[in-house]
Amino acid sequence: METVVQVFGTKKSADTRKAQRFFQERRIKVHFCDLAERPASIGELKRFTQKFGVDAVIDRESKRFLDL
Repeated sequence: METVVQVFGTKKSADTRKAQRFFQERRIKVHFCDLAERPASIGELKRFTQKFGVDAVIDRESKRFLDL
């Protein structure tokens, strides 16, 4: 069975590019979801928060968060 990893991020993000490179170097197939083109759905956000907690989903140091 082939392993496929789903990476959420933006093309401009260095961390996103590092994650993609990490999996590609290990010959693990990557499905990339660009959040700049398509935001995460409500269901995806619920799954993330259930698994990792709210603090993992919210970037409290981002410009947008600080502006709000």
